[in-house]
Amino acid sequence: MEGGLKGRLSAGAELYFSLKEKSAGVSTGIRFTTLPDASPPSTSGTPDSNIPAQTPTTLTATFNPMMGHISAAYAARASRDLALCSRFDFNIYSYESEWTMGAEWWLRRAAGRRLTTDIQKEETENDNSNSSEPVALNDISPPGQDAPSPFPSNGIPGLGGDVTGVVKARISTSSDVSLMWEGRIRNMLVSLGVVSDLSNRSKPIKSIGLELAYFSGPE
Repeated sequence: MEGGLKGRLSAGAELYFSLKEKSAGVSTGIRFTTLPDASPPSTSGTPDSNIPAQTPTTLTATFNPMMGHISAAYAARASRDLALCSRFDFNIYSYESEWTMGAEWWLRRAAGRRLTTDIQKEETENDNSNSSEPVALNDISPPGQDAPSPFPSNGIPGLGGDVTGVVKARISTSSDVSLMWEGRIRNMLVSLGVVSDLSNRSKPIKSIGLELAYFSGPE
């Protein structure tokens, strides 16, 4: 369709049977996912130039006729660092429903700070190399020949900043609110999350979790 989303449509089904409980079931599902942009990335270095032509979007719908459960989900990337999603669950037998909304926000280090750190690191390496190795006269270009430039020819890379972590949030009509932060501290991955129940005023915090994962390797 001209002017619409271009993507791939997938459909599937599963059939299962339990000998112990002597019960069977069937489930069907359909999903639409936009195709990634095939154009090469821009070399301008601006964050807006890296935004794809169409918004990355995923739509999913599942139906279980035996249990009467229907689920529909929608997820999209609103910007470079923000992703939004929504899911609706409904049961045709009990008329119970739940609406859940979620978001992800990627945290990045400031571009100016990253650039300053890289420049200071390069200057320190150059000072160490110049102080330890003498300058040879044969390495100096004779008159009439261009000496190699000390600056890179490809220019400064994109000033988008490095990813330092991600914040995930979720809220539903069942009064559950979840918040989690994931990030890296040196050689350790840290995940900190909290789940709360807004309907319970005496004990609004249901659980708090902390996960640490250590890995060895170069920085």
